Amino acid sequence: MSDERTRSGQGSAERPREEEEHAEELRVTDRRRFTEDGQRREDVSEEGITPVDEGTEKTARPEMVPRSEAEQWERRALDAEAKIREITDAYRHHKTELDRARERLERDQRSRVLEALARSFLRVLDALDGLEMALEHSREGESPLAEGVRLVHRKILDALAAEGLERIEVVGETFDPELAEAVATVPVEDEKDVNRVIREIRPGYRLEGRVIRPAQVHVGIAAAKTDG
Repeated sequence: MSDERTRSGQGSAERPREEEEHAEELRVTDRRRFTEDGQRREDVSEEGITPVDEGTEKTARPEMVPRSEAEQWERRALDAEAKIREITDAYRHHKTELDRARERLERDQRSRVLEALARSFLRVLDALDGLEMALEHSREGESPLAEGVRLVHRKILDALAAEGLERIEVVGETFDPELAEAVATVPVEDEKDVNRVIREIRPGYRLEGRVIRPAQVHVGIAAAKTDG
């Protein structure tokens, strides 16, 4: 009997120790942010874990880069900078060449357009020459018909001027072979009229500064002196 009591007492003493060990194995961390009565717990963060005191964290020291490695990175940076300059210079050069090519193309296109306009204007100017000759002959006896023709002539000139056509004024100016064609010479007494345009036979025109038809004129020359 005494042996059974002894074994029974030992068994009852071992059970609490086993229960305590088992309780330690099943221990869990309470991560609830609020207590059962609805109070917020201060020892639990928003993520449900106990916040760590920043003062307890070990401050990490910056890692020192070896001198040889730093020099290597510096060389790489210099090489990259030189490459960027090279690419930038090449881009600027190609952009300049492209701009010049575009300007040449625009000039060529504009030149072709002006040439086509000039050919069209010359046909109109030939018709205007006929109108002007008719108006010159009708000055002595002015008539309503001549007045109407003169009005039409003026409207045509205004329309051509709106398109960039400009009449060249040469009478009284020094003769310029770039602007006029001398079809005859006229002796003049005044030396100031020598090599000046005395009379215009056919008007000249230019389009945007380019002469498309030179004027036909008479140019003054010094009159021959006779012995008195």
